[in-house]
Amino acid sequence: VREDSCSLRENNFQLQAKAKASDGELEKALSKTSDRDKHYEALKKQNAELLKLLDDEEANTSKLSAECEVIKSEAKVLREANAKLLTDSKSSRDTADASI
Repeated sequence: VREDSCSLRENNFQLQAKAKASDGELEKALSKTSDRDKHYEALKKQNAELLKLLDDEEANTSKLSAECEVIKSEAKVLREANAKLLTDSKSSRDTADASI
């Protein structure tokens, strides 16, 4: 009976030690999981901010591209008007020179 009691007591101590070790490992795992969850949330927030910035930049690029096309069109009209003025000016000068 004493040997069984000692054996059971020894097994009990071993099982308690294993349980404490398992509890420690569980706490570490839970802590890592919590840290990962926090990191995930931070990355998720950062990703949302970056996507918003990207959307803003794409919208701004579209707006600037449209403005650029308008300016190019206006520049073309001005070049054509300038060319016509130069032609008219030369023609007027030639006419004035011919009348002298």
